[in-house]
Amino acid sequence: DRAVAGLTARDPNPPPFTQAAARPAGWRWRIPLRHRTGNGYVYSSAHVGDDEALADLAREAGPLLSEPRFLRFKGGRRKAFWSRNVVALGLASGFLEPLESTSIHFVTSGLMKLLDHFPDKDFDPANIAAYNAALIAEYEAARDFIVLHYQPTRRDEPFWRERAAAIPDTLAERLELYRGTGRIPFRPGELFTDLSWFYVLEGMGVRPAAYDPLVNFSNLAETRAGLVGWRGRVAQGVAEAATHEAVLDAIAARARPAA
Repeated sequence: DRAVAGLTARDPNPPPFTQAAARPAGWRWRIPLRHRTGNGYVYSSAHVGDDEALADLAREAGPLLSEPRFLRFKGGRRKAFWSRNVVALGLASGFLEPLESTSIHFVTSGLMKLLDHFPDKDFDPANIAAYNAALIAEYEAARDFIVLHYQPTRRDEPFWRERAAAIPDTLAERLELYRGTGRIPFRPGELFTDLSWFYVLEGMGVRPAAYDPLVNFSNLAETRAGLVGWRGRVAQGVAEAATHEAVLDAIAARARPAA
């Protein structure tokens, strides 16, 4: 329900990705930028105080170049996004913790669904209900995916034990299906695909007891040969690619006005 953010010096060889790392009472982000590095610690105020959270951030991120900013938020959504002739969008409609940076997506999704359900002057209640149901389903699917990052956990701090125990029924059903069969149900319109779910499940060490029997009809020798070929092409692409640093320099050079 809280976060503290601050800037540190620019990474000498910045990686082309944002890093999120678990901490005793939440998780920490590190975002390499052109001239500096953005850092923050999202934490539970019930498990760590503001001063301790700031000390943890500075210890992990290094000396802060700016005054730290403390943020407070309350996760959740409105019971109804659309009521009569009023539609709530963006932070007015709800907020999920920033682990997957979903806020901009939900603004866009809310607008697109509004176009799908755009009313006439009667504001038919069935049309409004359909809009609310579609957006609620999307919010809850994204919530389940974020909660998945805390399930299961090998960490033994109080915060992580409590997070591991707080699991929505819809997520419990997905986990049960995956553990039993290796299947990941996916509903059209969901933000996170079955591959996104697989990456987190595999990374967390969740292994299914069985596999899809259709695999038995695959040509495994052909599949293995294809993977070897892809591995070679990826290695060649990496060897020939410019570094992230060089790409950033080239972008910056193109952006400079002519003398």
